[in-house]
Amino acid sequence: MVQLSIKMDVPRGLRKWLNNPGPYYKKYLEMADGRVLKHLKEAIGRNPKTPKKSGDMVRSFRINVKKRELFSTQPKAQTQEKGAVIKPKRAKMLHWVSNGKDIFAKKVLIKAKWYVKDTVDSEEEKVVEIYSKTYREMLERV
Repeated sequence: MVQLSIKMDVPRGLRKWLNNPGPYYKKYLEMADGRVLKHLKEAIGRNPKTPKKSGDMVRSFRINVKKRELFSTQPKAQTQEKGAVIKPKRAKMLHWVSNGKDIFAKKVLIKAKWYVKDTVDSEEEKVVEIYSKTYREMLERV
């Protein structure tokens, strides 16, 4: 189940190829997806808003080319990107220890960081450049 999905804008000329690459060209499309995904993961990792504890969230991102979106199946990706209110499920209060003190709360607000959307928007030209370069490589070999 997709938890977080960010649309990527792609020029019209490339859209046709991305939506229906054909059997021979599919390997080039997969190669382009890999390049774009690698670039976006690196860019998301460089973004100062990105949570940096383990890197699991950044590694969880994938690309759906047909829908032109970057997505993650990790629930915490959605929470960190768009914000959320966390409430206890089975207890009356949440509990954690911070700086040696017990903290209790009925709910916790996690503010939206928008690190993925900001990164995708700022890297849009580079994404189009990567797809265009791969498309040109494919046409040269045909």
